[in-house]
Amino acid sequence: MKTFFYVLLVCMFILTAIPSSAAVTLNVSCSTSTYNGDESPKNIAVMWITNQDASVDIRTIGRWANVRKRWLSTWVSQTDSVLDGTTGATRNNHNGRISATWNLQNRSNETVPNGTYRYYIEMTEEHCQGALGYGTITIGNHDTTITGLTYMNNAAIDNGGAVIGVRFHDMRAVLSGTIRVETKLPLLKAEFSVNPNPFSRLVHFSGMNGESNGTEISIFNLDGRLVKRINKSVWDGCDDKGFKLPEGVYIAQTLFNGKAKTARLTLLR
Repeated sequence: MKTFFYVLLVCMFILTAIPSSAAVTLNVSCSTSTYNGDESPKNIAVMWITNQDASVDIRTIGRWANVRKRWLSTWVSQTDSVLDGTTGATRNNHNGRISATWNLQNRSNETVPNGTYRYYIEMTEEHCQGALGYGTITIGNHDTTITGLTYMNNAAIDNGGAVIGVRFHDMRAVLSGTIRVETKLPLLKAEFSVNPNPFSRLVHFSGMNGESNGTEISIFNLDGRLVKRINKSVWDGCDDKGFKLPEGVYIAQTLFNGKAKTARLTLLR
């Protein structure tokens, strides 16, 4: 009976220790260059997030404009022109980089559901549309991926014959932090077999669709960080770089028929 309650308490700890949405952030940054607009080299810029087809304004993550912000035409038309992140005044030149971070939350500070979103960047040196581009970020239970910038106004040409749209340089969209971990499933009973458990050298998985080889298994620590992804039935307690992980409790998770299946592992050193 004591053993049962000990296991129950340990499992309850695991269930509450892994966040339902771990701290993933997207940092977008770039340098800009002049297209010889009427106000150059002064310029204003903005970064914002929408849903996949740009029909829903999610969050404005950075703006470098104050009085002249209304000339950020696409941002004004797509959003409520409300700032939810980094802010600054009109830029006097194109020195340095502009950078903003999205914490995968909407304006109400609610974590957005899995799916594909757009991150936009717009810059102008005059009282009309300037340079504009966007990329995508796709959020999933096990992976979050990003794409590079697509320029949207390549038809616009400046006085020197150069394309206005291509005014963002060294564009970087970098993800950091941990990925999402499914925590809604009860962990009081392992949903596939793990043997031996606890383990010190090798642990074997089975009971997933009858055969575990070829089934992707993700291993997470109690902070919700992905430490290893395997496609075989054996794990050696090392991370993706081959380094030995410290002893402790880990969560193995796999997908079967679209549903997450989990098991608790105890690694001893």
